[in-house]
Amino acid sequence: MNQGSVLVFGGNSKDRKQKIQSIVESIDKNLLKIGHPDFLEITKEKDKNSIGIEVVRKLINFFITKPYSSKFKIAVVYNADLLTTQAQNALLKTLEEPPPYGEIILETKAETLLIDTVVSRCKKFEVRVNPSSQIFKYNINEVSKMDLDQKFTLAENLAKKERNELADILEGWISQERDVLLKEADENSYLNLNLLIKVRNDLSETNINARLALEYFLLNLK
Repeated sequence: MNQGSVLVFGGNSKDRKQKIQSIVESIDKNLLKIGHPDFLEITKEKDKNSIGIEVVRKLINFFITKPYSSKFKIAVVYNADLLTTQAQNALLKTLEEPPPYGEIILETKAETLLIDTVVSRCKKFEVRVNPSSQIFKYNINEVSKMDLDQKFTLAENLAKKERNELADILEGWISQERDVLLKEADENSYLNLNLLIKVRNDLSETNINARLALEYFLLNLK
């Protein structure tokens, strides 16, 4: 069933992609066939650090024509937080008034990484981290109990991972701290959560050295 504009956030990248797939399948599973003309996937180009307005224009033009063989056209923007502010603003009208056959799905780690006017125009689906599918063996409580040498070694090893994999680990820890706070008002969990969000955003939005950012986080972990 068509839902207009959708924002999928939270969890890790694998779980978010699975959620997107389920949304597309609920509309028309045939759209997932490779090269389907009514399905558009947008990602950051390898040689660029952001997704610019020219890519948004491509998305808008995609919806100008009616579907080729399906009843619907779907465009998915992965890592939508990499859209420049200009690109996000250019997308607002289409998000608010997509054609009756159009569906736009934005994927991002956290809704706070997008401008408020984009978020407000989307139906939101939050993906919660499934502990059984975690790619990292340490929970945040175990990490906090490590000695200094262990923390420096951990920071070194994590810094070698791909940014997407590292982001998934941080999202897992964020989810763990949020779960603690939902059960009790724990001051340390509150401080850790804010610290995690800062490090995650720094790694996502700047060229900060990953190892230094991780060492800063681990040394300040309560």
